[in-house]
Amino acid sequence: MDDLREATRRLGKRARRKQLKVRAYTTFAMRWLIPRLSSFHAAHPGIEVLLTASLDPVDFRKEDIDGAIRLGDGKWSGVNTYRLVSNILVPVCSPGVAAGNPKVKKPADLRHQTLLHSIARPDDWAHWLKAARADAQVDARSGMTFQSSAMAYAAAVEGQGFAIAQRFLVAGDLEAGRLVAPFRQSVDMGDFTYYLLTPADRNESASMSVFREWLLAQCETRS
Repeated sequence: MDDLREATRRLGKRARRKQLKVRAYTTFAMRWLIPRLSSFHAAHPGIEVLLTASLDPVDFRKEDIDGAIRLGDGKWSGVNTYRLVSNILVPVCSPGVAAGNPKVKKPADLRHQTLLHSIARPDDWAHWLKAARADAQVDARSGMTFQSSAMAYAAAVEGQGFAIAQRFLVAGDLEAGRLVAPFRQSVDMGDFTYYLLTPADRNESASMSVFREWLLAQCETRS
């Protein structure tokens, strides 16, 4: 009977928690958001974040979600948009690859290396190579392609080549020395970056307001 009462108490407590449904990209969720979510739950134990991942466009009229983190230029209709982070592109590789033979000294040397790509971001290498003035020497489409940026970053850590990374998503690997950024050249994608989207045609819930303010604070202090 004691066990039954305790189980009932826990169920009642869980039922009283407010569930917040948020969608993000797999790589953003795994590499940036999930490591920080424990601090949100610790500060707001009454709000349960149900996090899902998808590449599909968001339609708040048809889907039961409260907010979504999307990549774009910020010009979506029917939504409120909140800019999150700077989207800065930089090539990364393992320390062993950077010091390997042949040694990579300048961007044009990448023509001898394996480029790692993400299906979701097919143009990132082209953007960076053009900025580095190496697009005539290096084929931006060559190399290996993965389903997500997270896979490309993992392949880079394992020494399989050079990934074109969104710097804030590999900051931990750079600090730990698992990856290095051998070139000074970077590309700031400007307004084309990550945003939090919420529906404009309905009032924001108290839980969503709390999550939004927390997320923006995280981006400001730790992006």
